[in-house]
Amino acid sequence: MKHLKLVTLICLFVIGNSIASDGLDNNLKNETTSVWICVTEGSYAYHFDYDCRGMKQCKGEKRKVTLEEAQGKYKRKLCGYED
Repeated sequence: MKHLKLVTLICLFVIGNSIASDGLDNNLKNETTSVWICVTEGSYAYHFDYDCRGMKQCKGEKRKVTLEEAQGKYKRKLCGYED
């Protein structure tokens, strides 16, 4: 019985650390991942791939920004061609 409790505690510890580190990794990824946006009126999406079909429709400036900026400052959502 003691071994079962010990194994259970170890599993909970490992799972808890895994969940906590995934949250940190995702936050770090958002801050460092670069994406592309089109800076024109009516643009609404960000793109991971510069050559995305959605980016090819851009007639204005194409700007490389962080994923965090694209979602926050520029209020963009992932391009429908990339989801």
